[in-house]
Amino acid sequence: MFNLGQSYAVGDDIEQDSEEAVKWWRMAAEGGYSDAMFNLGVAYHNGDGVEQNLEEAVKWSLKAAEGGDADAMYNIGIAYYNGEGVGKDDDEAVKWLRKSAKGGGPSAQAALRQLGVSW
Repeated sequence: MFNLGQSYAVGDDIEQDSEEAVKWWRMAAEGGYSDAMFNLGVAYHNGDGVEQNLEEAVKWSLKAAEGGDADAMYNIGIAYYNGEGVGKDDDEAVKWLRKSAKGGGPSAQAALRQLGVSW
């Protein structure tokens, strides 16, 4: 299901269709697949294949983060930092960015350096 969603997302051997990609990722995510959860979070954040919904983006990113996805942790940290889909909370932002950085997330490491915060 996830791979079919990816194929629709990029138009790999089929016509690109963001709505179909989201449909297949949702099925994979509901089955517990972390990468699909991450992709749904990004799709909701960007409004790609679904109506933009920042709260839904955070919801799916949190599910992916629970599975250990460092990129999802970064996205949650940035959501808290910017107050997108959650209340602005610098302490929560740093907490999630640190989790991502410790999980190997280079974007989080760079963000923490820019903020002058150790990880």
